[in-house]
Amino acid sequence: MLAASSALYAQTGVAPDGFAEGLASRVAESIAEVWRVSPHRLHLEWGRMTLEHELPADVPFRLVGRGTDGWFAVAFTPSQRSTAAVRVRAGIEDTVVVATRPLAAGTQLAPGDFERTVRVRWRPPRAQPEALPDIGWQIRRPVAAGVELSSPAVSQPYVIAAGEPVRFTWSRGTVQVSVFGVALNAARAGDQVRARVEGRSGHVTGIATATGMAKLTGGSR
Repeated sequence: MLAASSALYAQTGVAPDGFAEGLASRVAESIAEVWRVSPHRLHLEWGRMTLEHELPADVPFRLVGRGTDGWFAVAFTPSQRSTAAVRVRAGIEDTVVVATRPLAAGTQLAPGDFERTVRVRWRPPRAQPEALPDIGWQIRRPVAAGVELSSPAVSQPYVIAAGEPVRFTWSRGTVQVSVFGVALNAARAGDQVRARVEGRSGHVTGIATATGMAKLTGGSR
């Protein structure tokens, strides 16, 4: 058994000593396949290994884990009687929003509080595009300068407040229906909102899309 520690090389992308040329690229390609991205987008940080012999470029290996938090284990089997393993952290460059100064909980983002920058996110790519924090977003936890602004530290502002009017819309082809109601709950964009419609029993439901607007999804009597 060839052991490996979890200490990381300081320089991103430097493969452990004892890797034949091309082996690190094979591992990167396997991770890229799991994450469904191009291998060229990946940034890798490797754990340290101590090897008695160089691992050839075509050595069999398997990935352990899905890299949910960026981490994988790579298990190599250079022969039937020996194995070697190393940890590797994978990430992808992405645009993020960071605080430019300390931010207190209970306040809202204002001009000068934040800036956009490109950083390596040590986790899989986002399945769906996410809205980036912007002016008016609510700060729910104290944030230090230089820290990325992300959930749950910050959240989108409410676009619908309880007791305020809401316009629900539904469309299919050239047919469009609008219903006006009074919100029964506050909602952020993407949240479910329920509303009372004057002259009707029950309520209508929808997904909040913008200030005072929602996509109609159903209702009850």
